[in-house]
Amino acid sequence: MDLKWEKPKPIVVYNLPEYPIEVFPAWIKDTVMMLSSSLHVRKDMIANSVLGALSASLLGNYYFHYNATNWSLGLNLYVLSALYPGVKKDAVQKIIFKVLLDEQERLLKKDHEKFSELLSLIHVKKHKYEKLIKRKGAENDGEAAETLKEIKELQAKLDQKYFIISGDVTNERMIELVKNNGESLTVATAEATELIDHMLGRYSSEGSIDFILKAWEGAPYTKNRSTREDLMLKHPLINLNLLTQPSELTKFHKMAHRGLLQRFLIVLPERYPLNKINYSQRVDKNVISIFHNNIKYLYEFDCINKKVIVSEEADLEFNKLKMYITEQQYGDVDQLTEEWLAKVFSNLIKVVSLIKLSDVLINHKGDSITLDKKDIKKMKLLFNYYYSHFQHINGKLNNSKDVLESKLPFFFRRLLEVDSIRGEKGVITLSDITNYIKKFNRYERNQMLQRLEEHNIIQIKSIGKKREIHFNPEIRKMPLNKALSLVKDTNR
Repeated sequence: MDLKWEKPKPIVVYNLPEYPIEVFPAWIKDTVMMLSSSLHVRKDMIANSVLGALSASLLGNYYFHYNATNWSLGLNLYVLSALYPGVKKDAVQKIIFKVLLDEQERLLKKDHEKFSELLSLIHVKKHKYEKLIKRKGAENDGEAAETLKEIKELQAKLDQKYFIISGDVTNERMIELVKNNGESLTVATAEATELIDHMLGRYSSEGSIDFILKAWEGAPYTKNRSTREDLMLKHPLINLNLLTQPSELTKFHKMAHRGLLQRFLIVLPERYPLNKINYSQRVDKNVISIFHNNIKYLYEFDCINKKVIVSEEADLEFNKLKMYITEQQYGDVDQLTEEWLAKVFSNLIKVVSLIKLSDVLINHKGDSITLDKKDIKKMKLLFNYYYSHFQHINGKLNNSKDVLESKLPFFFRRLLEVDSIRGEKGVITLSDITNYIKKFNRYERNQMLQRLEEHNIIQIKSIGKKREIHFNPEIRKMPLNKALSLVKDTNR
């Protein structure tokens, strides 16, 4: 059979973009680059954690407002870094959030004796309440209700010191903390497994996913309770900075169309490249000191509810980007991707507003916080970055072509091996592949063969009921290593 061939085109899998750290001011870029090279971790995880720290520092002080449509956004974020074990999640989180966690500890210790008294009193009241509700008789209803009210008032006094939590918290407790802390709270944890279980209602339906959904956009939240006082929050904002293992993403995916996963900016960084590891490089204490001092300055900055706006000059570019992202929604995408695209513009505004604030406030560039054309370009860069990661993660969760690309190098190697055993002049049959490469099912094999054919590496021909796989003649002339390099994973 005389086939026409074009030159084979290399396939680069896992070709996800690196975090565009050029969007940050110098003091953040220096921190991200230094920690990446000294701790041997990808920049993605560090950058995502920095965004969480900026939001925790500025939440409640500033908000975004778009005058043309009277649209306002709180500067809270839901960011999630999905990382495999052993990639120093704890080390990064401790460094990035150190100042804020130290401040939280200081606030709690400041009134330690008072806190101890409150805890003891709450314990006594709870014991009394439990006794009252176990007794029969309507005469106890009023006293039980009054005791519960006293418990809530005492608990609110305790909660007023919290602005950040590092670890596990139930939905119900999160709601109470938000209620008692000016309707905002940051949760930052390097081990988010239990927290995710709570959020998704594995242990209890208390709080429900509804609160988490509304606290991303600051929508009013009410809960009517038969045995306890009703709860109403006018503008709750939660800032979630979560690090966890990739397997946890499947939990979100099981209830994908409730809208929680769509609110997250998610990254799935690969391992740090082996050829870049340098054990002689140490953490630069001066860079870390500057970072910590600046985070402390932002946290202590005296300001309440100031606006971040879009400049008149940038308004056209702002709307062009919004339209561009909207067009992606109307493209050939699945429902989950469409829903994520519907939320991402708001997230990009929040991210760039926080970055702008971290530059303007630290460098004392004036009181006016205005997004200009450069900031809109940053939004476009960040969109391309986060969209690539979301598509990759969504592919993994759906076992789609995106995830199959990660298996292509192995599959191609096995094809070459089968050709060396069974091939005749660069031709093997689909039966040969089925018999000798049993790791993949029919769907996966067909998808990967199609990908190889798109790159002129093979051609698939049907001869009656039989399908033949023809290798590009140029490949058969190559040494094995050169042939294998046609399908390579640059991030491993």
